[in-house]
Amino acid sequence: ALTMDQAAFLSGVKGPAECLGMDGRAPVRVFAFPRPTLSKEDRQKFPSYVVKDVPACFSIHFSHGYEDETTGNIVSYFSGWPPNDSKTFLGAWGGFAPDYHQIPPTFLWRMEIDPVTQQCVDLRVSPGSENMCIEHPVVHPNFATRQATYAYAQCCNAVGDSSAPM
Repeated sequence: ALTMDQAAFLSGVKGPAECLGMDGRAPVRVFAFPRPTLSKEDRQKFPSYVVKDVPACFSIHFSHGYEDETTGNIVSYFSGWPPNDSKTFLGAWGGFAPDYHQIPPTFLWRMEIDPVTQQCVDLRVSPGSENMCIEHPVVHPNFATRQATYAYAQCCNAVGDSSAPM
């Protein structure tokens, strides 16, 4: 979960990233709202809501999301960190050079939200990618709002020695 020191930002004392505080163990919220391309009639069927019970994680880059045709749930994929002890946004990346023993691993996550109960029903590292660090996932633009077979990303192994996935 992120917080922002607005006074430090607005006064110019700190830059944007320096003003972000992080609690890597706190639950996060998801804000769900209708796509702007929906008709006015369909938008009325989908009121905006907040999911407050998402387990601790940090999502940084979303690749795609869609409505599951079978369940009606909203499924999304993103790169992000598992629960960790970070207190500042990207703080482990600071200093002369990043210390990769301090940086949380970045995985490809799958999150599923039930729009009826407005709860997170599934949050896990995407099946098949458990042993890989993945960053900047993307899909073909035709699949940004549909279920995709392929996602493309920079990656490295998460077990043993590896370099950053960038």
